[in-house]
Amino acid sequence: MGDKNPFSIYDFLGYLFPGIVTIFVIFIIRQSLLYPSYDLFDCLHVNNIMEMIQKEMTFNWLEASVAIVIISYITGHIIAYLSSLTVEFLANKSLRYPSEYLLERKSLSFYDQYMYKTDRLYKKVCKYSNAFILWPISLFLFTFSEHGLRDFLVNPLPEYIVRAIKNKTYGLYNILGLERRSINDSFDFHRVVMHYTYLHVENAQRKADNYVALYGFLRAMCFICTIFYDYIFLNALYTFRHVFSEA
Repeated sequence: MGDKNPFSIYDFLGYLFPGIVTIFVIFIIRQSLLYPSYDLFDCLHVNNIMEMIQKEMTFNWLEASVAIVIISYITGHIIAYLSSLTVEFLANKSLRYPSEYLLERKSLSFYDQYMYKTDRLYKKVCKYSNAFILWPISLFLFTFSEHGLRDFLVNPLPEYIVRAIKNKTYGLYNILGLERRSINDSFDFHRVVMHYTYLHVENAQRKADNYVALYGFLRAMCFICTIFYDYIFLNALYTFRHVFSEA
C-alpha cells in the first residue's frame, strides 16, 4: 500500500478536467457579459478567447498554476456532486440502472418510469425541475422514447447471456450466504457483484477503475455542457427579444 499513488485516474478525469472546463466556461460567460462588443459566439472564437485572456492576464499564469489546479480540483468535486444529483438521477429514474434494463425488457415509456403516479408533490416538483434544467436531454428522451429510441438505448442482452448472468449471480449469493432473491427486485444486487469482483479478480480492478473514471468524466461533462447550452439558449432568446423590440 505504501507505493500506491494517492491520486487515481478518477481525480483527473472525474474532478480536475471537468473543473478546468467549468472555470473556462465561467470565464467565457463572464467575458460575454463584461464586453458587449463581443456576443457569446464571438467569445467562443479562438482568436477572441486569446485576446480576452491577454486583457485579463494581470498575474503570471505559470506562477499561479498551482492555485489554478487546486481551484479546478475543488470545482470538479462540486460539479461531480451536482451532476450526480441531476444527470445521474435523470438517467437512473428514466432508463433504470443498466443492471436492470440489460436483463429485462420493460414496456413503460421513459416518462412513465421517471414520473410515478404515487409520487408526492415535492418529489414531482423536484423531478420536473430536474427535467427542466436538463431539458435538451429529457426532451429528447421523453419525446422519442416511443419511436425506436428505447430499443437503441436500453436493448436487453441476449437471453443466453441473461441466463448465464443470473446463474452466476445466484451462485455468488450461495457463496456469500445471502438471501436468494430475483435480480430484478428493487435492491442493488449489482453493488454486491461488483464489490466481490473488485476484491477477488485482480485483472478486473484496473478496468473497473477506468470505467468508473470515464463514467464520472462523462457525467460531469454532460452536466457542464447542458448548463452551458441552457445559458446559450437564454442568451439567444434575449438577443432575439432585443432585436424584435428595436424593430
